[in-house]
Amino acid sequence: HLKMIQHSVSIGYFLEGITMDIIALLNKRCTKRILTNYRSITLLNMKYKIYAKSLYLRL
Repeated sequence: HLKMIQHSVSIGYFLEGITMDIIALLNKRCTKRILTNYRSITLLNMKYKIYAKSLYLRL
């Protein structure tokens, strides 16, 4: 992971696929036909999360 971070910093951007995410819908209530009964969550790539947390801790 460290080499990926060092490479991204040296070129100035992330390689394709690092910042990809998946949006999933979770049902909040039992009625599944109504769209407002769902909430969305975003599942991020673990490498991206590690990099973002390390930046956060440094700031």
